[in-house]
Amino acid sequence: MKTKVFMIGALCVAALTTTAASPDDSIFEAKSEFMIDVRPPEGCMVNYSDYYEEVVNTYFPSWRSEAVVTKILQQYRANYPNSTMTDKEIIEVLADSELKRVPHARLIEIAVRSKSPIIAAALANAYAEAIESFTDEENMRRCEKAVARIHEQVEKQKRMDDDLAARLLKFHMEHSVDNLEEQRAIFNKSLSTATANVFEYEKRVKEAKEWVDILETAQSAPEKFGELPVIGLRSRFREISAAYTKLQSVKMELAKLKEAYTAQHPSMVAKESEFKAVSRQFNDTFERVYKTAKGNLAHNESQLAQFKQKRNELKKWIEDIRLKIVKADAGLKQLEQEKKISSAIYQDLLLKENHVRIAAEQGCIIVRVGRHAKVPTRPGRRLVR
Repeated sequence: MKTKVFMIGALCVAALTTTAASPDDSIFEAKSEFMIDVRPPEGCMVNYSDYYEEVVNTYFPSWRSEAVVTKILQQYRANYPNSTMTDKEIIEVLADSELKRVPHARLIEIAVRSKSPIIAAALANAYAEAIESFTDEENMRRCEKAVARIHEQVEKQKRMDDDLAARLLKFHMEHSVDNLEEQRAIFNKSLSTATANVFEYEKRVKEAKEWVDILETAQSAPEKFGELPVIGLRSRFREISAAYTKLQSVKMELAKLKEAYTAQHPSMVAKESEFKAVSRQFNDTFERVYKTAKGNLAHNESQLAQFKQKRNELKKWIEDIRLKIVKADAGLKQLEQEKKISSAIYQDLLLKENHVRIAAEQGCIIVRVGRHAKVPTRPGRRLVR
């Protein structure tokens, strides 16, 4: 296959129609090559040679297009920034260039002819490099177009996944289950202490109430105080026990005197007087002990009420924390599940995008510069217009 490059635009036409050469004008020809890798679409059962021929024929018009000419100019200017050649002069040289497929090889030969051997080699190389760059860009545009729709879904899912990740982090910071568990542990410890205090003061209240009841029972008959089955409780109040013992002793002495003397006997009068004094002393002591017992009962009941209130408050706080933990745990699990599903969808879409991209690349043609042109040392042929 051999073809002459037809440049686009009035400038090219003018260059072709106005350039003249004398019969002895010799030109130099420089050749560069670029390699082609053609990959049929996956699963495409075709003859590779025929498919290669078809693809090359399809791309030839593109390699002769105005877009490629523009890239050649850009590439030449990049390679030789100090060159004084005008675009018109470069296009005049390119007008006589040729693209030719090398038989039995995946190579395309570019031949550029010029009166200057250096210009011929420079433009041949710029041409090959421009086609490589142009084809890469076309492949990229084709792939991007093929994956545009799925890529939009990927970006949308990525935004959703990032949003869920941010919500999950915010939830962790605002509803720390670990912190709630620590608070619950502290409250449970306080609850244990409060409950122990409640049991202790319930016992104290019970004992104090029993003692008050005993004292109230004995209050109506103080002389029978010793007959009450309260030895264990009575031993805690030595003062009343001592007063009761003294009362009983004087009472017994008075009973013995009554057997020997009349009521007017001085000994009887003295003992009666002592008995009355001891009785008043016992009653005063009894009243004082009774008030102390009542005060002790009131104090224990007050303490018991406070500890019960504290226990109830702690139970309420612990229940509130339990509900917060349940709610936080449920919310956390829901967000984690949503994040897991979102990430799975995102990864699946990424995989699909990659498959679509690979499928799109299967039909692409890969161009790479294979051989750079060397500066020719002698004319190739005489210039013919």
